[in-house]
Formats: sequence, structure tokens, C-alpha cells
Amino acid sequence: MPAPKGNKHAVGNDGGRPTKYRKEYAEQLIEFFSCPEERFVELPHYDKEGKVAWVDKKVLPEKLPTIVQFCKKLNIVPSTFYCWVKEHVEFSNSFM
Repeated sequence: MPAPKGNKHAVGNDGGRPTKYRKEYAEQLIEFFSCPEERFVELPHYDKEGKVAWVDKKVLPEKLPTIVQFCKKLNIVPSTFYCWVKEHVEFSNSFM
């Protein structure tokens, strides 16, 4: 059954809720997942007098971003995220 005429929310989605999707989300997706996988830290060791005796340099894993975190950022549920992947080419390309 087609949506009634005059319903401003019905354009393009048969009368359902308007989409939250915005084209800029494709770029935000790339930025969100473009993070280093590791980080470098220096851990100082002190002598009895409180002076730095030596410094260990370590490579530690960075906490990696997840789809759930991205969804929380946009205030959507993961099922909406995957619908956007199917429905919006630019978002799908950013995801792949």
C-alpha cells in the first residue's frame, strides 16, 4: 500500500521513519577505523634516590575500534549499520 500523499516522512521510504544516514558517515567510517595498531611508550625506572636510572621502551597494542563503537558514536544499532552497507554504495565502499 503506498504512503498517503502529503506525508513529508514518506518520501523514498514508504512512510517509515526517516533515515539517519548522511553521506558524511562514509568518510567518518574511514577516519574512525584509521588508527595505529600499536603505540610506543617509555617506562622510566627509578633508583633509590628517585632519579631516573633507565627507561624501557615498549611497543603496546592499541585498543582497536569496533563496529559497535562506531554505532554508539552515531547513536544507531548494528543492524542499521549493516542496512546502510547494503543500501548506500559510498558507505559500503568505505566499509570494504
